[in-house]
Amino acid sequence: MRTKEHHCENFSGKLLVAMPHIKPHNFAKTLIYVYSHGESGTEGIILNRASVQFRFEDLLVHAGIAVQPMRSPRLHYGGPVDTDRGFVLHSSDYLSEESVLVGENLAVTRTVDVLRMIATRSIPKNYWISVGRTHWPARQLRKEIQENKWLCIEPTLDLIFSEDLETKWVRAFSILDTIPAQFSNLCGHA
Repeated sequence: MRTKEHHCENFSGKLLVAMPHIKPHNFAKTLIYVYSHGESGTEGIILNRASVQFRFEDLLVHAGIAVQPMRSPRLHYGGPVDTDRGFVLHSSDYLSEESVLVGENLAVTRTVDVLRMIATRSIPKNYWISVGRTHWPARQLRKEIQENKWLCIEPTLDLIFSEDLETKWVRAFSILDTIPAQFSNLCGHA
């Protein structure tokens, strides 16, 4: 089966969907938003794992932010790299000098200012707070896609920001008008 997901040239701003046969604990049935792809490698954030170690208030304390939060969003496990740092994927209605714009509507910010804004204001409108991130060295992700470990698809805002973590992975396949079982026995090269 050849579909548009195999034609990603630049992975930045795309979703990676783990193929059903991937078994490593960190990446089985994961959905990853790629926010950076270049010569030094690829970075992303897992979008369907909750953080069991931290609460939003813990992250504020760790960042040295002494405020009483107006809201207490869920924290997520973003990946096995930099697990002591927060990464916020958010709508572009909030941008700081340190924000990395991904496409026209999304950005990633790693500074405490965005946490303060989330805690005390209503911006950014949409956000996803992760502890940790994913990283592939240069050309590694392309190799894994050729080995049929990942599908590369266009994201939807609903899929990115939905808190329904249990169904996200399966819903990603529905973008391709298919179900995971149709891919479970695929092997070879793209």
